[in-house]
Formats: sequence, structure tokens, C-alpha cells
Amino acid sequence: IGIVIMSQRQLVKNNQERFHMSAHHLGDAVHGPATWLSRSMHDALSRSTDIGSNKDEEILDVEAMVADLSERLTRIEARRTFSVPVVSHSQAKYHEEIEESMKDTQTKSESAIESKPGKLMCEGKEIKSEVVYWKDVSSDKEYIAPTAKQDSYEQYLTFEYDMGGWNNVRMGVECIVVVAHATGRTLVVPPPQNLYLLGAPQIDPKTGKKKHKKLGFSDFFNLDALRSHKGLKVLTMEAFLQRQLVELKLQSKLPPGNKTDLWGKQLWSYLGSIADGKPMWSGTVLAMPDDFPEPGNEKERQLIQQYAAGRRLSRYQEFTNKRHLHIPAGGKHRLLQHFYTFTVFRDSYQRNFYRRLIRDSMRYIDPVHCAGNKMIQAIQSISQNLGFGGKYYALHIRRGDFQYKNVKLPASTIVQNLKGNTIIPRNSLVYIATDDPQGTCEHW
Repeated sequence: IGIVIMSQRQLVKNNQERFHMSAHHLGDAVHGPATWLSRSMHDALSRSTDIGSNKDEEILDVEAMVADLSERLTRIEARRTFSVPVVSHSQAKYHEEIEESMKDTQTKSESAIESKPGKLMCEGKEIKSEVVYWKDVSSDKEYIAPTAKQDSYEQYLTFEYDMGGWNNVRMGVECIVVVAHATGRTLVVPPPQNLYLLGAPQIDPKTGKKKHKKLGFSDFFNLDALRSHKGLKVLTMEAFLQRQLVELKLQSKLPPGNKTDLWGKQLWSYLGSIADGKPMWSGTVLAMPDDFPEPGNEKERQLIQQYAAGRRLSRYQEFTNKRHLHIPAGGKHRLLQHFYTFTVFRDSYQRNFYRRLIRDSMRYIDPVHCAGNKMIQAIQSISQNLGFGGKYYALHIRRGDFQYKNVKLPASTIVQNLKGNTIIPRNSLVYIATDDPQGTCEHW
């Protein structure tokens, strides 16, 4: 069993440190360098509650998780790393039920997929690294969703970045990408914004005042990778606003001042006011196509029931013929959930395609992974020099990016949550990733 505790916020600080932290191994399950997880496992962990949580229902129940993992390890090849999600046992079981319901169809569809290992380019050279979890599936580039509307006129999907931390932003963006591909809508990428807790303040040379660096889609993701898919059209916001000037006849729907460089609240206000629809999909399950499940089909009904887990079903039907849909960032519009639990498709191939799409084309840009690779190599080197054979364990201790004091737990409580040495044996090398303001954890 490989133990991995990921950090989203702590290590997304600047251009050199925007990467997911990988750590590992327990026993002899994995030999050699640290192994990055497959994207499906990686997502479940990196988006889960950190071990420093003070919510009783979210404290890691190691004994229950180990028992749960023992059952699931029979489905994992011997040398694959497996993560221990830091979530409640009920959450883990919920995701396991979804995985079980998909296992048969996934095995069948994936077995026919030809793929090559993904490539990572660092400083102009391709490198072999365990951080490469993505694959090159050439057939996916030609795939067009059976649920996508094939009309002569173009339809658009605009959205706002989530107002929460980066992890929330990414979850929402992934949901949007899947919806755009599944419906055949052109995905309109917002311009760089002031993202919460990201972008270190910089001094404006003109005013001498501090201002945050604006960050956007291309600072994290590769737009060319998305554009390489025949079934997904991608447009910048500036290009979309230029089309608005040409395609729209009503003066009331044109951008303010006929500008194509709108930004921030002015942009969100404009998009919200002229959109033909603003889906309220927060906390729901979007089932496609609209006749799924088919009346009388018990297998389909049970599949959707498992996905929904008590949540309301949403349908796309009412938005099919609307030219422009906009997804605001808050309220009933907020997509604060995982793409693989937000959408469910009748076609099993389509369901698995979107897992590959996000894994392979919504990965971070190469400089992020190159930075991550350097960090892992440095830690492994220390491990080797200290006689640990390159092995190490890692803890992500969130301290400085929470507004609430009651989540800043003392070290004694964190150790208690770890159940002593159940996870990390005595005399082990431990790497601590923390955003403690002083880096000294003096307030523990």
C-alpha cells in the first residue's frame, strides 16, 4: 500500500511551485522512485479533506480504511501505488460503489483502447519521470460525443472561476470542460483573474501599490491539448466578445462600450445579463441523454441511483436550443463537485472517455510537473543519503490558508489522527509540506 497525502494549495504558490506533491511508500509494494498516482486515484485524494481537519466525521479512520483497502487491493496490480484518501469512511464507500458499478464496462472499453505513455518536456528535453501519469490516446482526439448537438450554428458555454481556493476552481473547470464536450458547445475561457489565495502580491511600478498577479486557464492548463480534440471547440473570451459584436443584432446585448477586453465583475455581470440560460446544477447529477434511464430499464435506473446518492437529477433538455449558456460562480449555479460524480452517461464508453479526457488533457502544464519532478528527486536524494533507500512519507499540514482558527490543530492531535505508527512506522523519513506563515509551526 502506498501512502500519499497530496497538497493542492501549499504547493501552488508561483511559477516554480505549482505542482502536486507526491510522497509514498509503505513496505515493499513499490520499489525505486516515488510513483505518482493514476489520475482517478490522484483526484480522489488531492481534493479530499486534509488530515488537519477538526471535523469529527472527517477525521481519518485508519482501521476502517485499511480494512476497506485490503478488500480493494485484490483489484490492483502488485506494483501499483494506492492512496489512502483522507476522507470519512462513508465518503470512501460512496466512491467505491460508483467504482464497482463502472468496473465491468470500464474494463471492456479500456481493453480496446490503444495508448502510449505520456511525454514530459523539461527545458526542451523529454524526460522519463514517475510524475507522468497521463497517456497519449490518439483515438480520443477524434471522438465526438453522441450527446453533442450537431447543428450548423455555434453554441457557447461561458463560466466564472469559483470564488474559493484553487482546488475549488479546478473542480468547477473540469465539470465545465466535460459539459462543453458532451453538449458540443464552444468552451469560452475566461481571461486571467485575481484568484483567491493565488498570485503573490507585486508592486505596481506606476503606482507603487501592491497588486495581485492575475492568473487564468493557460497558467495551469494546456489549451492546445484541449484544442487537439475534434469534439471540443475552445475560444478565448476576447474572441467570443468579438463574435458578439458581429453575431448579435440587439444593441442591449452588445458588450459595454463595444469592448472586447472586459474583466472581473463587469465581465461577469455582462455575461450573466445576456446569457440565454444559467443552469442551476449545484449539488445535482446531470444525466445524459435526456431519456436516460430508459423507462423500465432497471439496470439503468440502479446505475443512476448509485450516482445520484440522493441528489436531484438535472437534465440538459431545456437548454438544448439556447445559443449561450453561462455558469455563474455561486449559489445554485456553483459546480463544487467532481466531474465524475456530476455527470453520468448512458454510454459506458462516453463515461470512461471523460475520465481519460481530464486525465490526459486537463493535466498541468509541463513546467509544473518539471518542478514537481525536481522536488521529488531532491527528497529521494536526501532519503538515499540518510540510508532510507529513497523511501519517504509526506504530510501536508495546512496552517496559513484557513481563516478559521479551530482547524489549526496541535501536532499532538494530528499524530492522534494518524493512529500512532499505524501508517508511518517509527524511524521513518517524513517530509512535511506546510504553509505555516513562519515555516516553524511555532503555534502547535
